[in-house]
Amino acid sequence: MKRTVTSVSDGSRWFRFGGLALVLIMSTATGLLAVEPDAFRARREAQEKARKLAGQLVSGVLDIQIRQLRENGLSELPVYQDIVKMRSNIDRMVEGDMQEVIDLLVKAQVGAEAERLQAFTAARDKTRDLVVRLMAERQKLYRRMQIAKMAAEVRALIQLQARVERVTSGLEELAIRDRERQLLDNVEGQRDVRALYFRLVETLADIGEWGGQSALAATEGLRLLEVASVTDHLRDAGQALGDSQFTQASKSQLAVIKGLEALLERIEEARGLVTSDREAALELVRDLIRKQEELRDQTRESNEPQAQANDFVTQQTEVNQQLEDLAQQLDEFEETQALLDQAQEAGEDAESDLFEGKKDDAVLDQSKVIGSLAQIAEQLESNAPSAPSDKSAAELAEDVQQLEQLADELDEVATQQKAVVEQAKDDAGKAKQMQEEVAKTLAEKTQEQEVSPVIEAAIAEAKENAQQATEKLQDAAKQAQPEPQKESQQAAEETQQAIERAKAAVEAELADTKRKQLAVEIGELARAAEVLERTAAEQKQIANEIAQTGEDDEPAAEPAGTDQTEPAQDDTDMPQGSDDKGS
Repeated sequence: MKRTVTSVSDGSRWFRFGGLALVLIMSTATGLLAVEPDAFRARREAQEKARKLAGQLVSGVLDIQIRQLRENGLSELPVYQDIVKMRSNIDRMVEGDMQEVIDLLVKAQVGAEAERLQAFTAARDKTRDLVVRLMAERQKLYRRMQIAKMAAEVRALIQLQARVERVTSGLEELAIRDRERQLLDNVEGQRDVRALYFRLVETLADIGEWGGQSALAATEGLRLLEVASVTDHLRDAGQALGDSQFTQASKSQLAVIKGLEALLERIEEARGLVTSDREAALELVRDLIRKQEELRDQTRESNEPQAQANDFVTQQTEVNQQLEDLAQQLDEFEETQALLDQAQEAGEDAESDLFEGKKDDAVLDQSKVIGSLAQIAEQLESNAPSAPSDKSAAELAEDVQQLEQLADELDEVATQQKAVVEQAKDDAGKAKQMQEEVAKTLAEKTQEQEVSPVIEAAIAEAKENAQQATEKLQDAAKQAQPEPQKESQQAAEETQQAIERAKAAVEAELADTKRKQLAVEIGELARAAEVLERTAAEQKQIANEIAQTGEDDEPAAEPAGTDQTEPAQDDTDMPQGSDDKGS
């Protein structure tokens, strides 16, 4: 599917239009101190030019972006909503406020001096407000441009690291002379990756200070990089290349790529692209399921499959071609790859069966295609990111409680791991048993409760380290050599560091969740107070209406001298009173 989003170049066009408009408006504001007619005419012309430029921005940049996003089915993206809102804001300024400034400047050229000064003051205040609002719109787009630029930098860094890794993995097969030359170039390439990575980290830290969703994405991105130990893997890759340990270098470089891809996914999620891609892929999968079901039903109901073979084969070929197109759409959703391979294989078998007139076999293979696609749809739906803002304060309080419990449990695991590290120095066999318990405990953590991807990745890393440490401790227990002993102790220490990183991830998310809970709770209390006030006002109004009704229905005062203590006649006496009256 074609995808068009606001790019850095599109933002530059806004800066050319919007920046010039800002200059013109600000020159109008500063020049309004002069009250001579010629000066007013010059400022009015500048304001009209600024209004024209802002109009060109709306029609020449924003409208094009809005149309492209809509045509590509991306109207649900946050960027689309931002551009529409920006267009609306600027449109209001062009049609309303800017025109009002021009009208005021016209008034400031005629009439009495007092009226001219009044018009001048109003135009100056209005212009100042326009400058502030236009600068605010400019700043919004600047921040979005920075997010888009950061995503582009991450993609470029992934490509560069992948290129360096491909060379690294092939160095072992080269002749010594060629290997040395390629190795020197590759070491420099790895240094470039490292330098660009740290510049990217600085950018993330800067964006993290902004506030809002962009800052949240940047902060979580930094946490993802820390959990994935990208900095450590970059260091290890450089050292391994320097020591000509190409297998280890390649392993570290692939780990860097994996961490950067996780960062890119989080950035794209903040821009609204991941959700859109998932929904688009899900729509394609559902459409393919429908087409394959229709063809399967036609194949099953056909009485002469051989006679209709060409038509059925053509339709199945179209389905198989769409499965290949779907592969590109699902490329970033790794969890669906195995199922897609099954669907493609079954589709090719169905095509062969139809060509050979094997109706029953074709129907069976078509059903396999449908089944695999249905599982892909389920994967896409179940793994779709949920909005944390949808949770109530009570639900967030439960999350806080779970995270606090997990933090306490990881604290206990860290204490156990410290004991493993100490024990590994003296008795590798006993340390191995203790390490097994730690690995088992870590494996249970992600199974007992749902956690965020960041925490899950951190605990999974700690678990893998614990399992590797167990194996190395077992080897050390069997051998009395110093090298296995040293490796096992190092593995235990690395596990301890991984557990500490998992603890840090839990504590960071716990702090974020507490802040969210407090914010949501304040909002809920404010809404509850508003409801109570509204209810009290309604009750007061009802009470007033009842009191007013009571006053209207109150009987007239009794004449003077009437015995007020005399009991009222009972309803049963009324007929008798009527008879007496009648007599």
